[in-house]
Amino acid sequence: MNFAAQYAKVIEKLGENPTSPQFWSVAELKDYVNRGFREFAKQTGHNTIKAPMALVDSGRHIVPSNMLRLMGVYFQGRPLERRSIDYLESKFAGKGHYAGLRGDSPAYSDSASDWRLATGTPEAWYYEEGRICLYPIPESLLTASQVRTKQSGILASGVATITLPTAIVQDENYAWLFLDGDYQNGDAFEITNPNLITVDVAPPNDRSYTVVGFASQATGAVRTFKVRYTATADQSYFRIPRGYVPGTNAIDFAKDGTTQDPSSFIEVDSYTVKTVTPLAEGTMVEITVHYSASLTANTEARYIVTPSDLVADGELPDLPDAFHDAGWQWAVFEALSREGRGKDVEKASLYSSMFAKTVQDWLDSFGEKAGPDAPGMPFVV
Repeated sequence: MNFAAQYAKVIEKLGENPTSPQFWSVAELKDYVNRGFREFAKQTGHNTIKAPMALVDSGRHIVPSNMLRLMGVYFQGRPLERRSIDYLESKFAGKGHYAGLRGDSPAYSDSASDWRLATGTPEAWYYEEGRICLYPIPESLLTASQVRTKQSGILASGVATITLPTAIVQDENYAWLFLDGDYQNGDAFEITNPNLITVDVAPPNDRSYTVVGFASQATGAVRTFKVRYTATADQSYFRIPRGYVPGTNAIDFAKDGTTQDPSSFIEVDSYTVKTVTPLAEGTMVEITVHYSASLTANTEARYIVTPSDLVADGELPDLPDAFHDAGWQWAVFEALSREGRGKDVEKASLYSSMFAKTVQDWLDSFGEKAGPDAPGMPFVV
């Protein structure tokens, strides 16, 4: 039954004029037909698919635009449990998070409380800020790709150029230069070509240099996260709540707002950074971690696809012929249920029952059958 026949059936059941219905507009009645097929899909799950989700950031995925109802989330083929944010806050945020939530975290600190940054093998998913998020973040997303380069050497007395063995992006916005550990402003040097840096003033004495070259942000693959601390007296070890890959030049270390030379700290492991010189009490520390996010997260969603709206008269619903009646049945039900002079509760109930019968016919043919071990079956002695 094509779209024109669906509309004609609605007009017939309502006893209306097909070109100018008395109580409804033509567009309104046709929309009811399309809504009927969406409701049929929602109740039967007849158009269910399992497809990868686009990754917007580590462990955070875009909800498919054609999703009508989510049936499940899978990581590497394994189904994940859905968890509420309240549950994750209470379970993993730490005992000191706030008085109302006990928490099971073994130790609480400002950095450890952010369970959203934890990494590991995902065991659950949650919905936040319009995204489907995994807990914990898959470790596989923090790859060993070189997100930037770090090159060091000596700038000889009287020489104004630094030759780099590894090319960098020819843009001062994507490079840092340190001379004897001191950060140089972008206007103090020029990237003459990808393998050559020219400083404004040649040094009178030999100076050590470090050049950090960032990957171009235009690729969209480079991500960052930041953690902040207030140092205690002589503190030198700082714990990062989310793991990364050491040795990929991924760490920025700022002390009291000033970025430090990479030689001033040591990457102990995937979660720990140590300063070469212990810090004074009250020193403000900010650690920025750069990483390369994999574009293949192995995360899939199983969901009911929203049926495409019928527009042209000759278009057919994507259903076997025996179930085409669902569209006009729902349309008549909705039309008669709408507040106004055309409302008729008794007739609306009739067409609602007819629609429910069509849904049940589908479930009887294609729905999952309940077996003796199925949940919800009566207890048998």
